[in-house]
Amino acid sequence: MAALAAKRARELVRQKSVLKSSSLPGKLADCSSANPEESEIFIVEGDSAGGSAKQGRDRRFQAILPLRGKILNIERKDEASMYKNEEIQNLILGLGLGVKGEDFKKDALRYHKIIILTDADVDGAHIRTLLLTFFFRYQKALFEEGCIYVGVPPLYKVERGKQIHYCYDDAELKKLQKTFPANASYNIQRFKGEKVMNGVDGRKELIQNSSCMINLDSLDI
Repeated sequence: MAALAAKRARELVRQKSVLKSSSLPGKLADCSSANPEESEIFIVEGDSAGGSAKQGRDRRFQAILPLRGKILNIERKDEASMYKNEEIQNLILGLGLGVKGEDFKKDALRYHKIIILTDADVDGAHIRTLLLTFFFRYQKALFEEGCIYVGVPPLYKVERGKQIHYCYDDAELKKLQKTFPANASYNIQRFKGEKVMNGVDGRKELIQNSSCMINLDSLDI
């Protein structure tokens, strides 16, 4: 019975995938580009985060997909339950992941850059882990092809004239400062705790700066 249910669920995914845009998740704020190679999607938690992410994105090539809370832990569920879960379906259809177990086709992806952008708190870390687990178990090739990224908040933002630099620790900051002339004028902003990830301005910072995104491969998981 479980195998039959899983087969029916997979077939439903195939049928919806054929419909393409008409079956895309309703909360997906898509980008205007139809070229997957230049398109990227930010997976965020909740409508509030989705709203602030939309404010900071470039509509030409950046899409936003808000999730409704924590997704299913597929390590503890059978395949049929996974396919029936609405949030999992939204990920599969919204990203163009295809059906689990079938040959990976990068050309079928709607975005070649998938960025997980969750809050810098315990719940955010849990959601990020669940998403990474899903992608790894469902389509491991996403990591091997360099498609999976995680938004990582910097510790410092350094502004010197029109130039903006991000540093992830004290060592990076000191290294950057050594490149400036002794009499250089610049401003240092230190991000505290969850501020950079959880605030509207923080999400804008992360979305607008590719240096805040860390690429993962299967060895990182």
